[in-house]
Amino acid sequence: MTSDQLALFVRIAESGSLSRAALSLSLTQPSLSRQLRLLEDELGAALFYRNGRGLILTEAGEALLGRARAILSDLSYAAELISHLGSGVRNAVIGLPPTLSAVLTLPLTTALLSEFPGIRLRLIEGFTTSLVDKLSRGEADVAIMYRPRAADQFSAEPLFYERLCFVTAASKWQAKSEICFETLCRQPLVLPARPHALRVLLEEVANARHLRLDIQFEVDSFSSIVQFVESGIAGSVLPAASVARQIASHQIFALPIADPPVTRHIVLATSRNRPQASGLGKLIAAIKAQVHAVTAHPEGAPLLADAVGGVRAANLALAASSGG
Repeated sequence: MTSDQLALFVRIAESGSLSRAALSLSLTQPSLSRQLRLLEDELGAALFYRNGRGLILTEAGEALLGRARAILSDLSYAAELISHLGSGVRNAVIGLPPTLSAVLTLPLTTALLSEFPGIRLRLIEGFTTSLVDKLSRGEADVAIMYRPRAADQFSAEPLFYERLCFVTAASKWQAKSEICFETLCRQPLVLPARPHALRVLLEEVANARHLRLDIQFEVDSFSSIVQFVESGIAGSVLPAASVARQIASHQIFALPIADPPVTRHIVLATSRNRPQASGLGKLIAAIKAQVHAVTAHPEGAPLLADAVGGVRAANLALAASSGG
């Protein structure tokens, strides 16, 4: 049994027809049928039976299909890993949370394409729990994310930390420079549901002070949360950088949270449970350099914990435009 035979078997199973599989593989149907027969003879079992609509997997075929896919996936991963050795990075999947994607995606992609010509990049968005899962399963090579609670299975290098803000519609603007956490708890909020890391963090801060958040809506989509905020239905808690465009255009205003300030740590994470291609180290170094360049740039300043000046400046502009 060879990997080529397994690949042909998987294609036939997915096509449900010898003719469709042969067409997709640019093979003749007799040639493909012969390869299938050789595999069945070697295994001593029929893998398909025919009905009026095509080929149906037998019990033996069903059992083989899952294993064949896993074997082919492992072989592909091994080949990719070896191809990286000494030849730099050719493919990379990088995970980002939605709140950082708007700030980092473009400069990060531009910098990496410049430093690694020919690289195939795939950037995926996800909340921390989703990115942790993708790293664990090998579906992402590296992730820029909020520090996970259970970090034993990851290598997590600190990148920066960001101060969170209460964000609400510009129509609800208030002449304040900050909002204390107790006052925040009295505002109607739209937040993601547990176990989202932001929800857990805010509830921990509230519980430590014997307070309770007024959560009116649970929404797990970042873009939908922003729409709730813009409409004035409810406020939320977000890093200012994630809504920088809306702040600048006076659709949303943001108040840094105080007493206590609420911050989140952002890390660059890789899995400790999967082998790491040698070229990935160079990619990680390039990602770190670019993230630091963005956070050090004036336009990236809201990412930093103490850089609330940009938010205050936007709020002052909003006050001026409102006649306040």
